[in-house]
Amino acid sequence: MSRLGEKIQYLRIERGLKQKEMAQILQINRATLSNWETGRANPDPEMLAKLAEFFNVTTDFMLSRKETRQLDVSGLRHDQLFVLENIRDHFRKENVSPSNEEAAAAGK
Repeated sequence: MSRLGEKIQYLRIERGLKQKEMAQILQINRATLSNWETGRANPDPEMLAKLAEFFNVTTDFMLSRKETRQLDVSGLRHDQLFVLENIRDHFRKENVSPSNEEAAAAGK
C-alpha cells in the first residue's frame, strides 16, 4: 500500500465512510477508490486537490510531505481563535511525559 493510499483510507475511515459511500461522494467507481487505497493507482492532481479539500487537509499532507494537519480557521473571530489555541495548548501539555516536564522545568 502506498503512503498516499494509506492516507486516503485512514481519512475515509476516520470520517466513518465505507468505500461505496466515499465513491458516491466523489462520483467515482468504488474500484477506483480501492485501487487508490491499495496503491495500484493514484488520483490525478485535480482529484487529489478535491480529496484534500473534502478531508480538510493540505495536498502536502496527502502526499506525506508534511505529517501535520492544518485546521482552516478562516472566518473565525479573535475570541474563537483564542479558545482553539487554549484547547491546543491543553492537549499538548496533556501529552508531555514526566521526563519532558522535568526537562522543561529545568529550562532545557
